[in-house]
Amino acid sequence: MNKLLIFFVFIVFSQTPSKHIVVEYDISTSELTANIPDVDKVPKSVIESFKKSFELINQMTTSLVATKSEGYCWTTNEVPNDVSTSEYETAIIMLGGNDKYYLNLNKDIVNKYFNAYGEKVYTEKKIKDFNWVLSKDSKMIGDYKCFKATLTYEVENLSGVHKKKVTAYYTPEINYSYGPMGYGGLPGLIIELKDDKITYVVNNVKFKDEDLKFPKLPKSKLVTEKELKEMYKVAKANRGW
Repeated sequence: MNKLLIFFVFIVFSQTPSKHIVVEYDISTSELTANIPDVDKVPKSVIESFKKSFELINQMTTSLVATKSEGYCWTTNEVPNDVSTSEYETAIIMLGGNDKYYLNLNKDIVNKYFNAYGEKVYTEKKIKDFNWVLSKDSKMIGDYKCFKATLTYEVENLSGVHKKKVTAYYTPEINYSYGPMGYGGLPGLIIELKDDKITYVVNNVKFKDEDLKFPKLPKSKLVTEKELKEMYKVAKANRGW
């Protein structure tokens, strides 16, 4: 019996109200080397290293624990013994680093914890700022009818400013407004999400009757987007980028 089927069988027999849920998402990605500029000029060894990093991504999972008001999400990144550090680090970079997310629906905030230029920091934004566009489009995932929602926003990194599109399928039948990688605010649990070329799909969810003991949040400094840009400028000058 596959993981997704086990997930739905478990839900069918879990009808009692729960105090929190524990969710695990499988991660998958398509072959990305096709998008590398002048890929024919890239050394074969580099391409092979990228492919191994993609394979690592497909072995990783993202976890979510949540009550009706709070959620915490992180990626399970245990380093396999048979891979190189560089291939592992490339896979982590493609996933957005070892970022962790805390959401509080009552306060309408989502905090992102990460390392920036050698410092442990976190940013804070409003969940309502996701600006989801809800659609009537739907599909069945297992036994659940899931509805489509999309959002588009801009991100800035070392290569410039880019538009990012996210597509999610959520089910109102699981009344928890969360998803992987800090996404939330939809009228139901996100079962499937495509973030650029990375796809997250639920493979397991457990309903717990006891109170949730949240993982300890990282000790980090709150920074604004403006402060992050200044940190980048300083790092760029110091390293001669």
